Amino acid sequence: MRRFIFNAGFISALFGGWGAIKASRRGPHDWRLVLLWVSWALAVAIAVGNVLEEAQEAQDDLEHEREDERKQRRDVGRQAGKRSRDLAGSLRKHDQDLDRGRRN
Repeated sequence: MRRFIFNAGFISALFGGWGAIKASRRGPHDWRLVLLWVSWALAVAIAVGNVLEEAQEAQDDLEHEREDERKQRRDVGRQAGKRSRDLAGSLRKHDQDLDRGRRN
């Protein structure tokens, strides 16, 4: 609900509705009044559509950020695993070198 209240397009559409109400009370009831109400309804529909689209884009951005964080954590885990394998290999080689040195 806050998304709608603080959206400038929606606020503008509401004030346009207030003008349409005033025109309906005072002015002649002809085709221009019908067009006024149709244009107000379109303005409200567009404002609501924009608010919903912005909310969807924000949700999509949040999902992309979460996916990026997951990938980064996965990559860090893979790098740590590779480092530990490299370290284990280095230790084995060092042990083998020590064993060779003792044999000689």
